[in-house]
Amino acid sequence: MTIHAPKHRPLSLLDFELLSLGAGEQKLWSSDEFEAVIVLIEGVCAVSAGGETREWRRHSVFDDAASAAFISPGTELTLRASEKTIIALCKARAKKVFKPAFISPEQVRNEWRGEDGFRRQVFDIVNTETKTERIAVGETVSGPGQWSSFPPHKHDTHEKTAAGAVAEAPLEEIYYFRVEPATGFGFQRLYAGDRSFDEAYVIKDGDVTRIPAGYHPVANMPGH
Repeated sequence: MTIHAPKHRPLSLLDFELLSLGAGEQKLWSSDEFEAVIVLIEGVCAVSAGGETREWRRHSVFDDAASAAFISPGTELTLRASEKTIIALCKARAKKVFKPAFISPEQVRNEWRGEDGFRRQVFDIVNTETKTERIAVGETVSGPGQWSSFPPHKHDTHEKTAAGAVAEAPLEEIYYFRVEPATGFGFQRLYAGDRSFDEAYVIKDGDVTRIPAGYHPVANMPGH
């Protein structure tokens, strides 16, 4: 897994971890520092938190909607894989404690956004409907040759529209990429409006980009 990030611009709130479990393997995870959203990327496993257990199954991020769970700091999570399984562990610094929440594929809302050239399908996994302190998690599937995070936008200032609605709010982001077929690639550019940083990365299957601020458009190659 290659991690891309603007030089000398660390994240202060978010972190990301990828867990790979073999058949029959068990993993116990908890943190007093982070709340977390656990997303099944592929595989079959049982997930337990707060005295509840769910059975998850997913062929791939391109074939099925996600199964996920939210846990607060101090809550223990147990994963038991019955075949090879990959889990994304999305973390945000937090202190508040809420009841664990399980999100089934049927609960994941999705919509098409953009138009020709930057058409993509967006899946909301954990958003305002799940009680968290600050974390939100989603997946975006971009069609062959399409752009995403486009038109270029950013999340690093407080801005409101003339009507008083929130036009931009500061937040950090982490992108975890999967590419199908896995031999393909894409590109992502991270840049500030004042060009205090301006960097471009070749994105391959399994790469991660840390986005502390600035614009962050992504393009993937035709046929992928």
